[in-house]
Amino acid sequence: MDIARIMGYTRGISWVPLLLVFMCVFSRVFPQNVDENARNIFEALSKTLNCGKFKTLIIEAGLRTQEFYTSNIQLTVFAPNDTAFMQMTREKYSKLFNMSPTQKDEYVRSYTTSSIYETNDISENLIVRGLGPNSNKLFFHKQQPVTNSIPSGNAGRILYYMNGAQIIQADVRAGNGIIQVIDRVLEPPIPKTAYGYIRQPDMLLPKKQMKFFTELLNYVPGEYYSKTIQLMQYSEGRITVFVPTDRAIEQVPSQYLNNLRSKPAELTRVIQQHMIPENAVYTSFVYHNHGYKTAEERSQLIFKKNIRELVYAATGGVTALIVHGNTTVMNGVVHMIDNILGFVYLTAWEQIARGNESVEFERLTNRGRKDLQDFLVRPNGVTVFVPTNEAFAKVRYLPDVDIVNDQGLINKVFELHLLEAGTVFTLTSVNGGYESRQAPVSQYRRWRIKVYSEGNETWAEGGYVKARVIRPDVGVTNGYVHLVDGIFGVPSRDVPGIIYCEDWLIKTFYIMSTVGLHEFLADVRIRHQLPACTSNDPRRTSNFQQAPSSNTFPRNNNNGGTSNSRSLIRGGCGESGQLCDFTIFVPNGTTVDYFQQTMNGQKLFEDKNRLRYVFRRMIIKNERIYIDQLSPGLKYFQSDTGEEIRLNVINDRYQELIFRNVRARILHSDLGATNGVIHIVDSFLFVSEDLTREVTSTASRSRSLSVLCLVTTVVCVILYHLVGYV
Repeated sequence: MDIARIMGYTRGISWVPLLLVFMCVFSRVFPQNVDENARNIFEALSKTLNCGKFKTLIIEAGLRTQEFYTSNIQLTVFAPNDTAFMQMTREKYSKLFNMSPTQKDEYVRSYTTSSIYETNDISENLIVRGLGPNSNKLFFHKQQPVTNSIPSGNAGRILYYMNGAQIIQADVRAGNGIIQVIDRVLEPPIPKTAYGYIRQPDMLLPKKQMKFFTELLNYVPGEYYSKTIQLMQYSEGRITVFVPTDRAIEQVPSQYLNNLRSKPAELTRVIQQHMIPENAVYTSFVYHNHGYKTAEERSQLIFKKNIRELVYAATGGVTALIVHGNTTVMNGVVHMIDNILGFVYLTAWEQIARGNESVEFERLTNRGRKDLQDFLVRPNGVTVFVPTNEAFAKVRYLPDVDIVNDQGLINKVFELHLLEAGTVFTLTSVNGGYESRQAPVSQYRRWRIKVYSEGNETWAEGGYVKARVIRPDVGVTNGYVHLVDGIFGVPSRDVPGIIYCEDWLIKTFYIMSTVGLHEFLADVRIRHQLPACTSNDPRRTSNFQQAPSSNTFPRNNNNGGTSNSRSLIRGGCGESGQLCDFTIFVPNGTTVDYFQQTMNGQKLFEDKNRLRYVFRRMIIKNERIYIDQLSPGLKYFQSDTGEEIRLNVINDRYQELIFRNVRARILHSDLGATNGVIHIVDSFLFVSEDLTREVTSTASRSRSLSVLCLVTTVVCVILYHLVGYV
């Protein structure tokens, strides 16, 4: 039969659906990830998958366990790779490998199933039985995260999780089954329900019970049993339970606990806010401000995550840190927390006085005005931002800052951290970025506090100081307390230090450092090493004073290096040991990258002096210009190059910097420093003449003027003494 006849028989048949079916069947029968060198799962773990540590656990469990993983039984194994083992703490690593052979056998079987489960089989909230003690459960989660911002971003690739561990290498077939490689080493699952674990957390200590059980759960009367205890007991269900540590219970004064226990309905409401029913929620797959309904149907629990990998749970006016999370039990997951959710019993003043992180702020309030102290104990309408002890340590050695004895500064700082009376402001609802920021009014001259979210962080800016919110929404009986890592009104870094620590300015900082501006802009009064940036990259352990030299970026590389063909003309301000104030408009990293790819940008970056000149056009020396203090309209200023630049204030959300016909929009304004203020913009103020104009004479003139001023000062001093002598 020839091709023509075949095509004749099949004319009219749609081949696309048949082809798709064939491809699906083919992919199921022949998975893409196949370890052709391994006859079975046991061999595949170390031959090509880099899961040798997990294989070691199998070997140390004994011959019977090894034979199980080399048998003909079809299995699916969820195995951490060796990198995951290397990320364990020494204590957890030793505990795992010091288990007995029987315990190791139970551990590896807990993350093994007797059926084949490819990622295509994983649906949202799938539960599969493992082969560990009591047929432990594996809780699956399927998620398609959104890139960029949550409301407007694009859907990313689908992620799969098992007991909170992400599958990072999927569907690897190896003879007798499939291996799913996961990104973390999981703890042994607890062969009890959530309630059973709370009631008896340690098998070796049967009489030991969590205080959450003895001091709260044990007092739930029978009529409320089905709304609390029964939810935690149901072994076939799925639940997430937040359990206050014993220390969290102990720190509550007995009279407050007794009062709560005497009110069954209120006690039930508090306990219900510790449970998310019908969900096994692990911290690995929740995102910042991700919310879930609690068993108390009117309340929602919000997860707060930050770049330091701390996770908080907030509901019922209380924010609690998860101190030990993701303990898998028979019916879900348990997270240990450092506070009782939904239970508010302290005033703002008492919360500040009792907090370990607010000792220094308490001392400041004790030195503040009496009316400000009284505000903290008023019956309602109190919102206070509380700098941590670490925030005070950052400014301890700053010049001209005496936050202990300067009464005016003490009262200013105190007022800046208090919102106007009657303002109860929570941060849980703040999801938008800087452009959609909220701005409640403080008690200091009605200055506003800007509050917004970026990435996995919430930020508050007051008194031109940007502070990270460490713990939001600490509920008190008369309002809310928010812990922050900076002191409003007291910048802890100079201009280059602020630029260096801004995530979207780090590229700009390094470019500026190649032309010496990190030294030109320095505050010469600061002699001590500034604290490292609070970031999740190398800046977390270093600061701009340890920044790379100007040779960091070689010529013509992708980082925007500049040529060394002509010596860099430097001098003035920080480079000459002189204290200067600055207003600087800094292009963000995206702007630098884009401009660098243009022909003009490539030429400009080849000449350090020209590049420095363009940056200096965006600097106004010896003047601090705060955008929020300007009225609408066009303002004129002289830049450090002597050229006129204009600032057009359209409204409090839109401003632009103008040079000739070039406009740069201000994306983020009023970042204060010890010696100036920074505004982030979206463009260079570059004109084509910058590639041909004489730029060295301007720098030389600036340096000559500095020398002339110094000489004139010396001559005046000498003449003064001579005249006085005569």
